[in-house]
Amino acid sequence: MEMTDIIQGGGLVLSGAAVTKLVSIAVKAWAARNQKTEVANDPLNVNMLDSYVTRDEFKDAMERNEADHKRITDEAAADHERMEHENAAAHENIFNRLTRNDRDMGEIKGLLTGVANDLQLIKGKLFKTR
Repeated sequence: MEMTDIIQGGGLVLSGAAVTKLVSIAVKAWAARNQKTEVANDPLNVNMLDSYVTRDEFKDAMERNEADHKRITDEAAADHERMEHENAAAHENIFNRLTRNDRDMGEIKGLLTGVANDLQLIKGKLFKTR
């Protein structure tokens, strides 16, 4: 077998693969084009109604909406203020407790220093190192 035969055989294999790929793409495109497209919702269709909202009814609805909005925002502002007050009280309580703990720890450290000094004095007297 010569080199040209091998190259020509490989060329046939590559061309066959390329043709197969092109045919499969063409089949997919043809299937997609011939597929039916169904639109489930028609957003541009306008249905005529028997009755409409009058301007007075619309204004009443807007006033009710504004009143509801004001009530909700006032309730939210009151809740926010209450929560801020509770948070401030909780923080104040925490800081008071921390201050008390710092003071108590200082007293304990002072007592322990005194006890350690007394212990050294007792050891010195007992073992007569001083």
